Amino acid sequence: MRILWLKSDLLLPLDKGGRLRTWHLMRHLARRHDITYLSFAEGAADGMHEVAERVVTVPRSDAAKARCASTLMPPCTSSIRCRTQSGSTGRASSPGR
Repeated sequence: MRILWLKSDLLLPLDKGGRLRTWHLMRHLARRHDITYLSFAEGAADGMHEVAERVVTVPRSDAAKARCASTLMPPCTSSIRCRTQSGSTGRASSPGR
């Protein structure tokens, strides 16, 4: 099975319980599955290849986050609140309204 693991940052250093738990879970899964680890990070992902076949990092700039999120999330619909660049919220309009 191929697994895409999304996290806001890298797991290393292993200095907190949540990171340790995730590391051991991924290490166990990596024995039988191909894991791709995707995270927002600035810097090298040294050591992450012990638990993931592929490690992909995205720089922590707002523009990079927006591009990445726009490819992962569907466009807003009338039942979802959307946030504009100015920070105000508004209901997305449905076609035909």
